[in-house]
Amino acid sequence: MAKFWTLLKKEIRDILSPQTIIPIVIIVVLFLVMGSFMSGIIEEAGGPTEGAEVTAKNTIAIIDIEKTESSNYFIEAFKSIGYNILIPNTNDPAEAYNIHKNEFEVLMVLPEGFGDILSGKGEESAVIDIYSDIKSFSLMTMIGGMAINEIVNSISSSISQSLIRENLVPGAPDFAFLYNPISTVEYTRVNDKIEQVPGMFVVNMVSSQTVFIPLVIFVIIIFSANTLAASVTGEKADKTLETLLTTPVKRINILIAKIVGASLISIAYAVVFMLSMGGMMGGMGEFDVSDTVNMTEIMENLGISFNATAYIVLGISLFLSIIIGLAFAILTGILAEDLKKLNGLIMPMMILLMVPYLISMFVDINTLPMAFRIIMYIIPFTHTFTAVGNLFTSNFLLLGIGLGYQLIFLIFSVIFVTRIFGSDKIFTLKVNFGMKKKSKEVKE
Repeated sequence: MAKFWTLLKKEIRDILSPQTIIPIVIIVVLFLVMGSFMSGIIEEAGGPTEGAEVTAKNTIAIIDIEKTESSNYFIEAFKSIGYNILIPNTNDPAEAYNIHKNEFEVLMVLPEGFGDILSGKGEESAVIDIYSDIKSFSLMTMIGGMAINEIVNSISSSISQSLIRENLVPGAPDFAFLYNPISTVEYTRVNDKIEQVPGMFVVNMVSSQTVFIPLVIFVIIIFSANTLAASVTGEKADKTLETLLTTPVKRINILIAKIVGASLISIAYAVVFMLSMGGMMGGMGEFDVSDTVNMTEIMENLGISFNATAYIVLGISLFLSIIIGLAFAILTGILAEDLKKLNGLIMPMMILLMVPYLISMFVDINTLPMAFRIIMYIIPFTHTFTAVGNLFTSNFLLLGIGLGYQLIFLIFSVIFVTRIFGSDKIFTLKVNFGMKKKSKEVKE
């Protein structure tokens, strides 16, 4: 039993090394920071806070056709919650968005006859048109739109209770009107185009087509990087790399062969993973709005469709990210002294992939504070995760800058790795967290 405990202690000491502990600590701290940050984002999306700075997100534009007591009650209800109210000098929603560019995202139109609600003269529900300007397809976009609808339903419920109390007498208006005095018709604005469809439908439609893209990107890069880094580290530890590099084959050809081989294997893994996930999601059922509206036609009218251009742009960005990841993997494989140390050294790249992947799922990176936005865009993988969103929202400038930055980053990365791989530094470069300590013990 004593020998078992001795072996157990040895294994624990080997596992709890700096190269395994440090990445775990970094991940814990990272997720705590992200959790705090995301909590603030979700709270902001759910509605305005008292004393908050006036922004497009907490501003609602209201076109009041009749300007009655009922409409004023409705407007004051939103003001009491904390929303900033903007009254456009036009009754045309499209023109209001053009006049007040980036001053608001949600616009409501209070129709004629809205004043009959509180007076009890109406016989049909007052239909409020709600327009949502979608600039991204993140989960926060859906939360913000749902918050507005919940407030309208709450106001309608309050008016309903008042009307029911006052009209439970013979000859009172139809009960359906009393129960639901306000109803809504939702419109969505994307790329300066407006269609009568709830914004949630558009976001869900895009998500159903793109949900696998971030996962596939993540899987391809992680698998290819791990495969290639393990190959280089294993050959270096077994001393077979030295023999390989002394053969009459150009080192650049060896490097290219490793990159292409790792890419092909990882793409095969990604295809299997994607098909498996697709089967699972298909079994769970998909979001279906075909019975309500013709979403295919509406998406095309809004300029949102997965055409050849979308696939080409995404393919180019994905290719750049893969090669950047492989360049990083080769450098990591060279620096790692053995496979055990490789896991710790490759963790930084996993973090650089994980952070933009998670954040881009929940929020639009373009809406983050400037300092945080700059940090995110310095990471080359971020531009691949945001490529589809930028393409669908016609943010071509940012899309082009992202592709250009990835290309420049790739060129410098490949040049740097190629020079190391073609020199003797490939045998001397290494990271050994415990080297100084071990050297000191040997001297003693």
